[in-house]
Amino acid sequence: MKKFVLIILLLSLFFYCSQKQQQVEPAQLVLEEEFTIDTEVDEIAELGLTDIWGFSVDSHDDIYFYSSPLAQGNLVYKFDKEGHFVRSFAPKGQGPGEIENPVYLRIDSKDQQGISDTAGHIRSIFDTEGNLIKELPMDRDIARPGTAIIPLENGNYLVRRVLLARKYSDIVVSLFDFEFDELKELHRHRVESPVFTGKFELPIPIPLFEASKEFIFVGNGQLGYEISVFDLDGNLVRKIKKEYKPIEVSEDYKNEIESFLEDSEFSFLKGKVGIKTFVCLVI
Repeated sequence: MKKFVLIILLLSLFFYCSQKQQQVEPAQLVLEEEFTIDTEVDEIAELGLTDIWGFSVDSHDDIYFYSSPLAQGNLVYKFDKEGHFVRSFAPKGQGPGEIENPVYLRIDSKDQQGISDTAGHIRSIFDTEGNLIKELPMDRDIARPGTAIIPLENGNYLVRRVLLARKYSDIVVSLFDFEFDELKELHRHRVESPVFTGKFELPIPIPLFEASKEFIFVGNGQLGYEISVFDLDGNLVRKIKKEYKPIEVSEDYKNEIESFLEDSEFSFLKGKVGIKTFVCLVI
């Protein structure tokens, strides 16, 4: 429950930040609708896709939607580029070839769909037909909730994970090889535990990261508007910086956070939450 409350606080700040950013810099991106996958439509719901937690696209423009980790039945639903359902796969469960607590990976450069299981500490690899290719063991530090993994073009993985200790947590972005042995650490940020410090500062400094076919991008809004650009081997290529104006958080929003804490198990932090100005960093 504590993790859930922290996630809610983080998401609320993210949306607040997004709204403020839109007021300052109106978006120029134009999106055109090609088709709609609506989980409230009976035809889609009957497939078993009642909630969408993310998606990925393969080299043929087929789309793979990820169902809620709490869902029953299959977890991955494949549609073609026209929006027609093709198949579902990756069954929920505890048996061979099944996944209990999924963390979804993107489709990799070989058009393989990976899913790590935080319960069994394994990584299941499926082909585009939904066939299970292999299962690989994973370290407990990686196969846990909160981990985010991006497959890279060279076969390695970019991983953001949380290393827990009693008085603090380290949020680390690293390169891993295909066997999930760590190759190089790219970024680390330490967050002190509010239980020991008696205070809780927002926003929570979670590093952002993304990858293209050639580069890795890592940023942390806590450090300002600065994005580090690495090659796929983890070598620093350059840093992107710009002048920025930190976004002020309104008193109404601060009061909203205080009210939220009062009705939660984090009520002991009421009056001790610090909400700082921050930069909206998008990668």
